[in-house]
Amino acid sequence: MKRIFIIMLIVVLISLLAVFVIIKVRENEATEISKINSEYEKFKDTQVFGTDIASLINKVVDNNERHNVPKDENGLYVDNGINSIQMSVYIKTNETTYPIEQIYKLGTTKFVENFNLVYFKCTNIEYHEETGLISKLVFEQIDE
Repeated sequence: MKRIFIIMLIVVLISLLAVFVIIKVRENEATEISKINSEYEKFKDTQVFGTDIASLINKVVDNNERHNVPKDENGLYVDNGINSIQMSVYIKTNETTYPIEQIYKLGTTKFVENFNLVYFKCTNIEYHEETGLISKLVFEQIDE
């Protein structure tokens, strides 16, 4: 009888330990996701210069390349549902929305030359359903 009680106690303790470990892992994942997202969320509804947009373009491209995000036949990053980021920039001057891959291909230096002192605002942020990481950013040129 004593032996059965000890075995059951050990099983319960191991189960509790496993639950505790799972909870800690999930907390750490949530903290990491929040940290990553905050690097992009700080731009939401905030005026930023074209130089900031160029830096963000480089950051998004780096993220996608680091995670081996595939591109489609037009050279645009494909949403992989996990950690890809798509970003576009609406230029009011010519009423055109440009995917960042197009800006990056032409050179962010060229973008900075033309839009360094122009204000932009992040008007939309979307998230991956599976991971909660940011999946899409939309910026628009604003008058100021």
